[in-house]
This record gives sequence, structure tokens and C-alpha cells, in this order.
Amino acid sequence: MITKLPAIHPKWLTRIKTRKFRSKLAEMLDSRMGGEGIFEQAVPSLEDFSALMVMHGMQDAVPKDMLKIVLKRDDVKGVKVQKALTKLAAESDHDDYSCALAVLAMSRGIETISFYYWGGTDEIDLTDHMNFSCVDTATEKKALGIWKAICEGNGRNVDDLFWAFNSDSGAGCGTCYSNDLTITLLTLSAAEGEAEYEEDDDDYEENDE
Repeated sequence: MITKLPAIHPKWLTRIKTRKFRSKLAEMLDSRMGGEGIFEQAVPSLEDFSALMVMHGMQDAVPKDMLKIVLKRDDVKGVKVQKALTKLAAESDHDDYSCALAVLAMSRGIETISFYYWGGTDEIDLTDHMNFSCVDTATEKKALGIWKAICEGNGRNVDDLFWAFNSDSGAGCGTCYSNDLTITLLTLSAAEGEAEYEEDDDDYEENDE
């Protein structure tokens, strides 16, 4: 099991250096963090964009060579970068820490996260099963360990992202159903799957009439 983050994925290093990708990332960050367009304004400059990432708890997603540069900037020196995300976890709403966790996960090659759960008894019972879509097969094999390392290293639970976006109350008449919630990290958007009911349940009756 991975206990610390692996190196930044090469694909992320390539993407973050392009203005097109930074623009997409900025759209998500500004819309979720209420930054009044500060990330979008920084898109033209990788250094400025990286400085904002550091100040918002995403320093582990900044390329090492750029991190050395931005840590010397006056606007960054006053930020306790190593505690930035921990502070978000303790004090901020879910949009702030969700953004930071999403960026950290993407920087390690994870693109989507799917959570699986049971409902139908007026509550949600989240299972231990999670599925990851990644930039390559090698990353998929260790994605759960990467995600756990990101969350545990920053004061979050591995299922916090699910609870931040779940809108299913689990309401029902006692008939259990299974479903999934998939979160796309680049847009930080959630898509609920199609519920599958337990046909073997004694209370389940299919009406064809």
C-alpha cells in the first residue's frame, strides 16, 4: 500500500505547462472556490498560476523546478504552504478542499473516481469499493493507494469527496438498491448512475401491468 505520494505523473507535467489546460483547470477552480477569476487571470503565466496553486494547498501538484521559483516570491513566502491544505480541511467548505484534492489526484494521473453505495432504507450505506479512471493502466493499479495517501496526508477521509457531491438521500420503502456516483476531477462534476434494485428482496415486486 502506498504511504506517500509518488512523483508527479509525466502527463500532468506536460499538461500543466500548456495554456489550454491551465484555462480548463482555472475554470473549475474559479467556479468552485469563488476566486473571482483569479486563476483565469493567471493562466498566461505558469509561474503565476503555480503561485496560486501553492497558496491554495496544491503545492504537491506544482512541478519541482517551478515550485523552487514560486516559493521565493513575496506573495507566497507569507503562506505556510505545508499547512495550507490541512487548514482548508479544518476550516473551509467542501468546494475548497474538493478542488485541492482533485488537483492533487490529477497530478498523479487519476481522472475520475467512482464510489459505490446502497440505498433504499432512508439512508446511504457507502461500500468500500471504489473505481478509478486514470491516464494509464499502471496508475489504475495503484490508484486507490494514491488516493488514500492524498486524503490521509491532508486530513481528509477517502469518502469525503463522495459526501460533498452526493444528492441521493437513500430514501425508499425498504427495497435496497445499489448505485454509483462518478466524479470527474477536471470539471469537479458528479454523475449518478442508474440504480439497480435487489429483485430477490421479499418486498420487491415488479409490476408489468
